[in-house]
Amino acid sequence: MSSKMSCLTVAVLVRDAAGPLAETLKSIRGVADEIVVLDTGSNDASRAVAEEFDAVVHTRPWDHDFAAARNECWSHCHGQWVLWLDAGETLSPEDAAALKQFVARESNLTTAYMLLVAAAPGPKDLSGEQVGRIRLAPNHPDLHFTGRVRESLAPALAELGFTIEGLPYRIRRNAVENDEPRRRQRAERNIQLAIYEMNETGPQPRLLNCLADAYQTLGEQRKAEELYRNALNAQPQLAERLEAYYGLLVALEGRENSRAMQIGVCLEALDEFPLDAHLLCAMGGYLQAHGHADLAIRSLETAWRYGQIHPEVWHLGDIREIAAISLSRCQETIGKTDDARRTLDEALAEQPNSVRLRRRREELGGPAPESLRQAS
Repeated sequence: MSSKMSCLTVAVLVRDAAGPLAETLKSIRGVADEIVVLDTGSNDASRAVAEEFDAVVHTRPWDHDFAAARNECWSHCHGQWVLWLDAGETLSPEDAAALKQFVARESNLTTAYMLLVAAAPGPKDLSGEQVGRIRLAPNHPDLHFTGRVRESLAPALAELGFTIEGLPYRIRRNAVENDEPRRRQRAERNIQLAIYEMNETGPQPRLLNCLADAYQTLGEQRKAEELYRNALNAQPQLAERLEAYYGLLVALEGRENSRAMQIGVCLEALDEFPLDAHLLCAMGGYLQAHGHADLAIRSLETAWRYGQIHPEVWHLGDIREIAAISLSRCQETIGKTDDARRTLDEALAEQPNSVRLRRRREELGGPAPESLRQAS
């Protein structure tokens, strides 16, 4: 294929992921003008699966560098636009069609677009998480990824003066990503890649957070704590700093006097991110555990009414719903059951289809507003 003949190319890296790759390619088969798959050394049927979906398949030996692999894959893409997916990630038929229409009618060739990547909840998780990632980019010759791990287009976009905007379409990850052996294998790989890159560039906050997250996955909480604190001391960007605070709170869990330490971290973090919904919810929980119910209610109510999220940091998609439920429970524990009912009635007025809010409201009993009775 010569110069950019097709409009939308879907690009995928793969290695020993034939099943997840099939799910991904099936989800975009009707909207991709071109599919380019780069195989970094599969021993399974990944290549055959890609060819079944009429993908153009190229190979590259794995050299411990995700940016190099993505840039190699990109060199084979001919569309004006490139949508990046990982094996196992899918788009709903509605989002795939809407994205295709957006590219054809509204996209700007000096803008890259962020999509929400949603992960299924793990067996012990309260809710699934999501994060905004740059996944749709113009096929510009000077755009390229950097970073052996947590590779990014952001530096190249900034150098070119391109803007970044968000799109409402959601990329869903396969629940297999939550399998413990897979998570541990990914963590061990990321440690290796981050150390390789740190030896080349020094301890950047991005890499320190990557290491901390990997060690946390492997159960090495003290090591994770040290690395998150190092990241905070390394003058990170806002998203990196917020990620380090989130991770540090988790790393402190279960330690002697952990609640007091977590409250201290929350106070420090909220000084910088005063309306962050996750920090406010965490602070509410810690304060309630310490017997400060009135302060906990204040924190949880702020999270529910005014809480904000940073889209580039992994976050709970339904954090405001969780804040409302936590607030109602805290109100109930100190005998303010009527306040708890009002909190849930207000939340349900905003989110009438929330099964979790409705179930919690039913637990409290008492008369419900007419609008809620009609909805049920």
